[in-house]
Amino acid sequence: ICTGTTADEVCEQAISDNVPPTLTINASDFPVPLPATVQGGEVGAILPTGLVTAQKGEFETPEVVCGKTADLAGDPSAAVPLGEFLGTGLGVSALTCLATAENDATGTAEFSVDVFDDVPPVLGAVPASFSVEREAADGTNLATTLQAAAAVWSNAANLPAGSDNIDADVEVSCDLAPGSLALFTAPGPTDTLVTCTATDDAGN
Repeated sequence: ICTGTTADEVCEQAISDNVPPTLTINASDFPVPLPATVQGGEVGAILPTGLVTAQKGEFETPEVVCGKTADLAGDPSAAVPLGEFLGTGLGVSALTCLATAENDATGTAEFSVDVFDDVPPVLGAVPASFSVEREAADGTNLATTLQAAAAVWSNAANLPAGSDNIDADVEVSCDLAPGSLALFTAPGPTDTLVTCTATDDAGN
């Protein structure tokens, strides 16, 4: 728009910039594998800083926020900045990332992540070794003695417990089932090594 005389002219040029920033997903594997974590009782993952970058022109690098595609459809504020926790659950989830430039134009990128659990559970409250003596040196009452040992082993207070970073209930199994009779070889004593294993829902 130009006004004034030829000798004294003032011109104003209006430039409309509605070009959004360009988002780049910095990953080689898709869905992008992410280790699972838990926050506030919810399973999800920490979105790595630098997983997605945004560029507008030569100098502008808008902040990137990401969320589950299904959640953002109803609530755009469900997106979180990179480097923060996003509740996804285990398995594959579709994500949408957004970046808004200074011109208020928003660029988007969509991809999937695979949140996995590879952390094995931990066995705790492992009982100390215990021994049960025969009541007679000649071996009499041996059956009663072994049953007494089995009773000790069947007591829940003497059984190991499993805990996991994801699963609330962890299955614990032992190669000598609680309450089972241990082997005895005369003249004794006979040691029985019990091996217990904790397994979570992911098979760790």
